[in-house]
Amino acid sequence: MREVLDAGGYDVVHAHASIGSPAAWTGAYLGTRSGIPVVLTYHSILSRYRLLLRGADPFLGWRRWRAIHSGVSEVVARDLRRLLPGHPVEILPNGVDPDEWIVRPRVPGADGFRMVSVLRLTRKKRPAVLLRILRDVLAYPGVGGNVHLTVVGDGPLGPSLKRLAHRLGVSGHVTFTGALDRPGVARALDQAHLFVMPSIMESFGIAALEARMSGLPVVGRSEGGMDSFVRHGVDGFLVDDDAEMSAAVARLVTGGRAMEELVAGASDVPSHLRWSRVAEAHEDLYRRAMERFGRGVSSLRGSGEPLA
Repeated sequence: MREVLDAGGYDVVHAHASIGSPAAWTGAYLGTRSGIPVVLTYHSILSRYRLLLRGADPFLGWRRWRAIHSGVSEVVARDLRRLLPGHPVEILPNGVDPDEWIVRPRVPGADGFRMVSVLRLTRKKRPAVLLRILRDVLAYPGVGGNVHLTVVGDGPLGPSLKRLAHRLGVSGHVTFTGALDRPGVARALDQAHLFVMPSIMESFGIAALEARMSGLPVVGRSEGGMDSFVRHGVDGFLVDDDAEMSAAVARLVTGGRAMEELVAGASDVPSHLRWSRVAEAHEDLYRRAMERFGRGVSSLRGSGEPLA
């Protein structure tokens, strides 16, 4: 990587880091050592790793790097501000292409209520919670049995989740599709009324954003970064625990005004996270890094020459 950076004539190094991203951290470190301005964007919930990051600073000196630090959401940026007192911290979100997703009203009808979730089947994503929510919702008074959950994704927990669905008595109400390509995910979202995400470690929530871009209301946990595009009570619910999530989903499944209001709110997709706008934010941050750390951005401005 050092050879690549030395030979490339680069204007900026942009490292996308989670806690376990050796390539990203190495690239950022070598960029600062080589005098190249660095943008370091964090994609993890950092609150659980503050001691680790503070302990790494004497060895890496990462808090003194010639870098602009940014998080993919406000929840990540808030943790960064605690770790970097006195340093400016930016927000540089993920984005989507809205043309890849289908937007239409989805008020449930006689064909029942269909929920969907798109996630890796790993412990971090907590997919087993989806099955317990489904069990709880089916037991709510007035819900009835015409409720179905589609789980899109693959991972090591796949076989055990199918066994759990059988033990919980919900196997007839859930479909596991396995991994799907992007058009397949779009079709799964298009057939649903509600997107549910049980993970408590979503620094942003790109799958939930794709659901919102499809016009789906979202029910998720409040700990993560989904408040970047989910407005509580307008186009979704962000709840504090699993019991509250079950209650929120049951409230929507039973119909009435609450679901109609969320469907109406969800038709207003979050246009500020279109890739066209997010790409502009990236370029702006690159130019600011070059200005701050002296890489000659003035020679590029207005010339039409792309940044490297």
